[in-house]
Amino acid sequence: ANGYYSNQLMTLKEALKNSVNSVSAFLMKQMGDTEPVRGLVNNMGIDSSARRPDGEYRIPKQPAICLGAADLTVLEMTGAYSTFANNGVYGKPYVIKKIEDKNGRVIYNALPEERVALPPNANYVLLDMLKYNVKGAPGINSLKSEVGGKTGTTNDYSDGWFMGVTPRLVVGTWV
Repeated sequence: ANGYYSNQLMTLKEALKNSVNSVSAFLMKQMGDTEPVRGLVNNMGIDSSARRPDGEYRIPKQPAICLGAADLTVLEMTGAYSTFANNGVYGKPYVIKKIEDKNGRVIYNALPEERVALPPNANYVLLDMLKYNVKGAPGINSLKSEVGGKTGTTNDYSDGWFMGVTPRLVVGTWV
């Protein structure tokens, strides 16, 4: 997909890297409906049917969802981004994996919840775009692992995000 930025043709990779929201808005408009995105978000562990205290959906049914209009937690975002590191398979995050008593008997074991959220070929493209986003960033080239990521901010800059993805680790930060 291509868009225009400063009167030049721009790839979707460049638009994502430079946070050119007009390209995201154009793609959302081309889709004609928010439900495919809301369905994908749901597959990636964020309940798109959940409502806020004011009755509105946490994942709005408005095109602005492509610009980050949803109010999500770092755990939700990190869990969703883990889909990219897992070749399109969402794995529900959990805090406690196992509890043993003093004799080593397991008294609790978390049951992993996984589901396919994205086809591997689509996941590959998204992961490739996330890697392109951080290409050339200070310190990234010295890392031994492949790294991808995306930044995000709110309109008034009260929230700043970075989601980082490697083949074995996903990190979400919010300030």
